[in-house]
Amino acid sequence: MNARTTSVHRITELRNLRKLSQRELARRCNIDQAQLSRIERGLTAPTTDTLSTIAQALDARVELITES
Repeated sequence: MNARTTSVHRITELRNLRKLSQRELARRCNIDQAQLSRIERGLTAPTTDTLSTIAQALDARVELITES
């Protein structure tokens, strides 16, 4: 698995562990649900700011999401 694939899986895994829907996580991050879906499917990479916002909404460190 490459770093991007790992990040995608970790975002989805953390979201599921926290029992959040994509809609709820997207709302907490102030991004569109479709954008979060594309990030989780690996179709687009989040910006540094978006990744930081997602990590904060998931109560996780960015490093936890990006470590390979």
